[in-house]
Amino acid sequence: AGHEQRGDRRAYPLEELHGWHDETLGFWQAWTAVSGYDGPYRRLVRRSAITLKLLTYHPSGAIIAAGTTSLPEDLGGERNWDYRFTWLRDASYTLYALHTLGYRGESNAFMSWLTRASVERKDPLVLYRVDGRPPNHERTIDELDGYRGSKPVRIGNEAAWQRQLDIYGGVLDAAYLDHKSGNGMSDDEWQLFARFADLAAERWKRPDTSIWEVRGGRRHFTYSKVMCWVALDRARRLAEALGRADAEASRLDRWQREASAIRRAVFDKGRRDDGAFVQFFGSDRIDASSLVFPLVGFIKASAPSAEATFKAVRDELEEKGLVKRYQEDVEVEGVTGKEAYFLICSYWLCDNLALRGELDEARRRFEEISAHANDVGLFSEEWDPVNELALGNFPQAFTHIALISSAHNLERASQGRLHGSVRREAPSDE
Repeated sequence: AGHEQRGDRRAYPLEELHGWHDETLGFWQAWTAVSGYDGPYRRLVRRSAITLKLLTYHPSGAIIAAGTTSLPEDLGGERNWDYRFTWLRDASYTLYALHTLGYRGESNAFMSWLTRASVERKDPLVLYRVDGRPPNHERTIDELDGYRGSKPVRIGNEAAWQRQLDIYGGVLDAAYLDHKSGNGMSDDEWQLFARFADLAAERWKRPDTSIWEVRGGRRHFTYSKVMCWVALDRARRLAEALGRADAEASRLDRWQREASAIRRAVFDKGRRDDGAFVQFFGSDRIDASSLVFPLVGFIKASAPSAEATFKAVRDELEEKGLVKRYQEDVEVEGVTGKEAYFLICSYWLCDNLALRGELDEARRRFEEISAHANDVGLFSEEWDPVNELALGNFPQAFTHIALISSAHNLERASQGRLHGSVRREAPSDE
């Protein structure tokens, strides 16, 4: 009977609505069928992949960290951040998850966005808007009470302008993964990534704010040093794979020297007496980000320092199968209050269990963590096991990325194809 006008609304024929429904359903059925994961956690992996797709800005390929701002990590507290941006740090984790599932189109689009965003500035920012432009400077909306009284409500994220040296390793690891998957690399792209390696070689000795974007001042964070090592290691491997080793010989020599110096510094200054890696040089604090070191090939999972770190994380940061980032400290963090348990850190623990060959325990932990999704399979950033409460921005891409990666790593481990490190074999020496 045609369209019936009702003010500013339109009534559509039922057949047209059914057509849209069938078209939408057909798209998602075809899209999810691409996934190459065929393990026991197909439903969870499929839902997480769909979530990443829905967090993607189609015109650019950028994937935002979350679709929300200021959902609190601490109810009633000030740990409220705007996550509606794309972080360079997330690059390698995102590419790893997408590549494992076979989503080449999405991974290529994300890599193209990463390249475009990075080339615009001599010094790359930590995070960008989905169109590749810098975000607005952070401001608070003081007239809003915030979620359940959690003030302030923030728009924008000042972390974009922090010094976070680990982003060089994230970008270079993403480039390395992308090339390993069979994608080519233009001369302009190589020059961009080589510049990132040069920055890592030049700046790794400086203090920064690192992966957790602390606001309590710069320190010599161990994670940042290790990720600068990753940047130099991947750049050297890329140069060799691209046939550029001879032309870039002096550059490669410098990268190798600085990578060796980073390893010495980390083992000399980044461990405490029991051998566990610490949050920053000179401290005794344990940080769950050290669980990444075996995953990126800095050290074998069976090495004494990895064993000591694994034990320390479980002793000091784990509760009910979940892992905190670290013990809160207002002097380090620059904000007050407590936070819950980070789901990505908990999945990192699963990955380490898989690397160690403890597959039954890894699967049990994976299933326990994954049970904290809501009724439609979406995850927040954190989980409060005491109050059984999801906290932080939602849905959180990092959590869904970590689930996909852990499911893939568990499957590889069950087939005997996960040894030493997730992305490449680690050096044997400490």
